[in-house]
Amino acid sequence: MKKFFTYPVFVVLFFHLCYNLEIINPTNINWIMSVYHDWGQHYLGWAFYRNDPWTFPLGSIESYNYPVGTNIGFMDSIPLLGLLFKPFSSILPDDFQYLGIWLFICTYFVAFYTKKILQLYNVSNWIIILAVILMIANPVLLFRSIHPALSAHFLILGSIYNYLRPSLGIPTKINRNQVFLFFIAATVNPYIMVMIFGFNVILPFKHFWIEKTINLKQFITYPILSIVLFIITWILLGMIEFNGETNVSAVEPFSNFSFNLNSFFDSYGYYSKLIPDLGRINPSQYEGFAYLGIGMMGLILFAIFYLIFVFSKTSLQSILFKKWGILLILCLGLFLFSITNVLSFGNKTLLTLPLLSIIEKLGFIFRASGRFVWPFYYLLFIGSI
Repeated sequence: MKKFFTYPVFVVLFFHLCYNLEIINPTNINWIMSVYHDWGQHYLGWAFYRNDPWTFPLGSIESYNYPVGTNIGFMDSIPLLGLLFKPFSSILPDDFQYLGIWLFICTYFVAFYTKKILQLYNVSNWIIILAVILMIANPVLLFRSIHPALSAHFLILGSIYNYLRPSLGIPTKINRNQVFLFFIAATVNPYIMVMIFGFNVILPFKHFWIEKTINLKQFITYPILSIVLFIITWILLGMIEFNGETNVSAVEPFSNFSFNLNSFFDSYGYYSKLIPDLGRINPSQYEGFAYLGIGMMGLILFAIFYLIFVFSKTSLQSILFKKWGILLILCLGLFLFSITNVLSFGNKTLLTLPLLSIIEKLGFIFRASGRFVWPFYYLLFIGSI
């Protein structure tokens, strides 16, 4: 092939098979309101927000849950798109939604960054096409379509791509791109934002400590810039306030929403005809859904076999420790947080460990801890391919 241009065709075909291209039509709200999902809540957040007058903070919705009100971010209505479309509300159709467009964007850029990552390793175009199909069809991405804001998995893959890129000659460009991805995450969903922030720490660390392409000042500046950007953005949106009236912590244990140790091969009974629903200790562990699929499980086993028996030890050490080491540490750290202190396998609790108070506080804020398996999940995909 002269140029790699075929993957968008596969994205469009796959999207149509999975969702139907009709959902991209911004005037089509039937698919949102006629299905029992969170989609209705996300749409209503935008529907109320667009008709409210501008206020400060910019994300406030006074007419919903009146007189208390709420925020477009708390409705998971993707504040970034809400802010972009609100100025044009008066000329937009009465029935207008952007969730379908967003789901397509998420699918497209998962394919885009898959291609970009594999091109770093001179993978053939045909394998890239197969990899794109595997990636956009992965069960976790499909499962998360019930929650469009959480479908922004392309931000994880984009961050992995920025980390794996050689920084010689372009470290500033790569770090700025990563800060931009973090800004997108901050205006989409808090969980995605926290995952991406980890990359905003390890990326300058890699450039400073391993590749030595930035100086100490830059190494410190980029993570601080990300934090400042997050604080300013959330203050403007009204996602955080300093009046002491808002408590973002949950009251139930965050282990309720944890990653079950069978999640990589538990199809929940409807993602595979061969693998049944293997059970969980709590129904809320669906947040840790991470089914790989039989094809990917086979590929991962083959990749492990290849690493042990075929790949040279010198090359393996170079890749795992020098090139991928910090990335592995970050993804494994998030993976451990997703498991929480209660280790479960199926409907059995294997072990309950004591918990550090700081981890417990984070767990009560980010109670859907199972979601933090996603960076490790995608690393398994990319690494195996």
